[in-house]
Amino acid sequence: QFLSKVIKKYDPKGRVGAEGSSGGDLELTVDKLEFWGPYRSLVSDELLKNLGPQRVRGTWWGGYLRSSRNGFPVNQWEFVLTGTVNADEWFAVSPGSTEGSHAGDLMPAPYVQKMMPHLQKLRRGQAQLLIRTPWRDDGFAFYFSHPSGSAASLDDRFTPQDASLGDLIRFCYRNGYNVKMITRKTIGKLKGQKVLFLAGANALSDEEAATFRDFVKQGGILVADQPPALLTEYLQIRKENPLKDLFGDRTLATMEAPLALAKPEVRTFGKGEAILLGTTVSRVLVSKGENAVDALVQGILDKKGIRNPESCSGVSPTLKVFRVRQLGDMVLAGLKTDVPELGKDVTIDFGKEGYVYEVDTGFVGKQAKVELKKLAIPFKLFTQFPKEQAAPAFKLDKTEVEAGAWVAFETKGLRQGSVYRLEVADPSGEHIVCRDELFCANAKAEPKRTFQFPFSDKPGVYKATLVDIATGLKTTIDVKVL
Repeated sequence: QFLSKVIKKYDPKGRVGAEGSSGGDLELTVDKLEFWGPYRSLVSDELLKNLGPQRVRGTWWGGYLRSSRNGFPVNQWEFVLTGTVNADEWFAVSPGSTEGSHAGDLMPAPYVQKMMPHLQKLRRGQAQLLIRTPWRDDGFAFYFSHPSGSAASLDDRFTPQDASLGDLIRFCYRNGYNVKMITRKTIGKLKGQKVLFLAGANALSDEEAATFRDFVKQGGILVADQPPALLTEYLQIRKENPLKDLFGDRTLATMEAPLALAKPEVRTFGKGEAILLGTTVSRVLVSKGENAVDALVQGILDKKGIRNPESCSGVSPTLKVFRVRQLGDMVLAGLKTDVPELGKDVTIDFGKEGYVYEVDTGFVGKQAKVELKKLAIPFKLFTQFPKEQAAPAFKLDKTEVEAGAWVAFETKGLRQGSVYRLEVADPSGEHIVCRDELFCANAKAEPKRTFQFPFSDKPGVYKATLVDIATGLKTTIDVKVL
């Protein structure tokens, strides 16, 4: 915070932030910062995504020995698919080092060369489409409390938040749900949610407790792994539990150890329910596996009619990251797994029939399911629409120009909020890669978009192509440069 103020004195428009490390109370640490480079942490990365969706979030990757050397950018695929980052960074130690991206002769290392085609696809629209396509609000959320995390280091009777929160996040990763996290400062986002999970919520304020009681009273379902609110937000021991109507009057004085209930306790309060699991989700995972965790959590969501129509089968639940986003009537489903799953038959099921497209590739068919026979790469992106999609509406204001001239096209006929790529090919048909442009269609902010045919262009017929990244459909126009 101090350095940010100093830097902005001299660069008021600069994007200032920190390159990773532990954020402490992340909500306070990133306040007023425009950038944060997280070190890989499942819970913290998802928390950061929720706290700063518009912040630049990038993680260093690829330069450490433990990073993948199989030619697939599995880390970056996961980062953009989960949405935990929206920027791409590379950490390369000195050339020739075994931890670097380049050999001693400054040539890219073989594993990097193998990665490049996949990274280019991300750069040329896949990543931008994932970043720009909104998450659905599935109707449930997880509560994060920094004081509760601190409390877990004080006494074995307090439950670490990670003992459930990490595996709840992985449940979402396996089943296509958004990970929505709420904190004390953003507790207003609880409005409209149907289910809230408290994971290791050891320390809560009276105001938080009152909000949770009202949430249940109005019809919500509140789920806790272990008895919450044993301490105040200042880590003071409570003599009486403010959530006793929901989870029983359990206090630190009455608890010799964390609970190990044979089955969850369910209490009705007002129009809603409070469910005390009496165990952590990680214990369920270790003792019974991912399917048991999915059955437990999905069973609670079913009480409120929350169930994703989309699903993915045929890959290991341990390695599966299946994410679903939606823009208008466009559903974007993505799968990331890992090398051991290659060669398997995988199915992505949209739950109902529609027009399916492979992202930046083209039309697949009118169908409900995509059958991937003998999976060749561990990353796939598909969209589905209720109606067949047309090639993008693309019309230039002029098709015969002098070198150096600018041409324009309207964006109002494009799918608003979606991502497009403009390409130019020279008279010989060669694609001029450096002139590619990616943009998100926004007719209100940018009703017309322009691009130039430079003064250095030789006379001839050029081809301008607009590609709809979501569908892979494209429209090409001939432009004659005099």
